[in-house]
Amino acid sequence: MKEYKYNIEFMRAVAILLVVFTHIPMQNFFTQVDNNTFSLQRLFFVLFQNGTVVFVFISGYLFNLLNKNLKYKDYILKKIKYVISPYIIIFTCCLFLRWQINPDNIPLFLRHANPTTTILLSYVFNGWVLVPLWYIPMITLFFIAAPIIKWITNSRHCLLFVLISLAISFVTLRPWENYNPTLSFIHFFGIYLLGCFLAKENSKITFTSNKTTLTLFLLFFLSIIGSYRSLEKINLTSYFELQVIYKEIVIDWMTIQKTILCLILYSISQKKYTKSHWLIKLIADYSFGVFFIHEILIILLFKAWKLMTGVSSTNSITFIPTGFFVFTISILMVHIAKMILKGKSRYVIGC
Repeated sequence: MKEYKYNIEFMRAVAILLVVFTHIPMQNFFTQVDNNTFSLQRLFFVLFQNGTVVFVFISGYLFNLLNKNLKYKDYILKKIKYVISPYIIIFTCCLFLRWQINPDNIPLFLRHANPTTTILLSYVFNGWVLVPLWYIPMITLFFIAAPIIKWITNSRHCLLFVLISLAISFVTLRPWENYNPTLSFIHFFGIYLLGCFLAKENSKITFTSNKTTLTLFLLFFLSIIGSYRSLEKINLTSYFELQVIYKEIVIDWMTIQKTILCLILYSISQKKYTKSHWLIKLIADYSFGVFFIHEILIILLFKAWKLMTGVSSTNSITFIPTGFFVFTISILMVHIAKMILKGKSRYVIGC
């Protein structure tokens, strides 16, 4: 279990770093998509976007690793206390501020004559309030489906389920603005199940050989090329709903790329030289808190930056430093919150 702990810490640290960079606004990442001119913004977009895949993979890995004998009632109660509770507290505060400051930002499909209905629906269709929190309604569906997922993982046909569900993940896109948690659940199900499967077979499936690692890196490089080129073909309005309406299959290279990255992280975490480090442990322990608050910091930072410079996004030069700045300050904010809240911090910020 100690070895597994090191694996998890390493993968969680990378996952939350990617999630933070995913939400850093970047200027013109679709620059010159109609020709072969190289764009560093687009390369950064390909490398850092869709970090959610790694986050979902880790969630599946942890689920199966920590719930070998699933006690569903205890499992759900724990998720309510440490995931749903922080979500309700943080989202309610953000919803109140959004409602007061910018009520025109409410999506048309949520605007009802009864404000109570709009507010209640916003807890499910929440991207207009705080973008990253779309993840919570989706992951809640995974919590609810835990017995089914556990049955699939324990089945002797688990690998077949993984391959079929991964195929679905690779040929579907995210729903519009991530508003539909059910479609997000379908899209990410294969990634989650892959994490469950590798946690189950950790001692049997090893990617520690140099040949395997090199192959994974080669596949990752090829998937980066596929992702970069796919930006020329996939319209900005492409999403799961349109695929259903028009019965289209679209290869999601970004999801494929990040899935290969998950396998690389899994491979690296199995290496003998992978050891626990205080900084990696700190980031892993604070990861869920960083998830909840980093977007608030990003919003405040870029509002201030726009007031001073008139610019509301990064470019190819400022993107990386800004991402690390936001990440570092988010870690610090979580640390301060934990000192203030002490033993109750998990109920408020999730860690």
